[in-house]
Amino acid sequence: PTAKSLSQLIIQMIQFQEDNLGKGAKNPPFPRLPLRHFLDFTPDGPLCHILASMHQFKNEQGWRRFDFSSPSRKDANIEMCEKVEEALEKKKYHISTQLFLHKSLSKEDKEKVKEVIKKMKATIVDSEDEATHILYPSTDPDYDMFCRGVFSRGDKCLVHFYRMPESHDNWGQMWPPEDKEPPEGIPDEKEEQYRVSVDWLFEGEEYNEWMCEEDYEVEENGTAKPNEMYMSDEEYSGCFEKPKKKG
Repeated sequence: PTAKSLSQLIIQMIQFQEDNLGKGAKNPPFPRLPLRHFLDFTPDGPLCHILASMHQFKNEQGWRRFDFSSPSRKDANIEMCEKVEEALEKKKYHISTQLFLHKSLSKEDKEKVKEVIKKMKATIVDSEDEATHILYPSTDPDYDMFCRGVFSRGDKCLVHFYRMPESHDNWGQMWPPEDKEPPEGIPDEKEEQYRVSVDWLFEGEEYNEWMCEEDYEVEENGTAKPNEMYMSDEEYSGCFEKPKKKG
């Protein structure tokens, strides 16, 4: 495969997920893969393993080529998405979601969580230590937080919009303020554990994808955690003009 054919394959895979595992999909069997896995180009990184497991699946099925458009291939392609997720979990790039319900959660929220996790394929655990996410009561959105840069390559940057799914992130030329410049090359690694408001799970169900934890983080007492990397709408509007060199 050439670089061009691989990039086209990735685009088709992401679009297949949007159509069959995205917000508009009817009864999706599991959440779509986080977009960040497709953006990590490091050797032996997530994208490498996505492509390797896709080609392995294609060979096992005896396919001459990938086909994401044929309805007769839909079930097999969904199975391939599942195999890709398993490969990423094996390499610890994708961790299955383990939820601990904080005692401050209302009974109604706890019941709703139990329903939502069936669809989102998450598990409730009995201790904070086992959890990937500790769920707290809902928090109000912070309307001063509009977006943040996820990572940059040269003068291009991936922009994530507050409380929107990663699949809506935007790639383009921009120059964030110096104090809010994102890492170069690849996104920051995820933390081993997050404290988030329950909105993270409920809004994730709406889009059938795991939302960005940083948009929902809370302190140990359940209050919203400020994040200095977010830009306001006004700051974002000023990012499209190349800054003049100092001196």
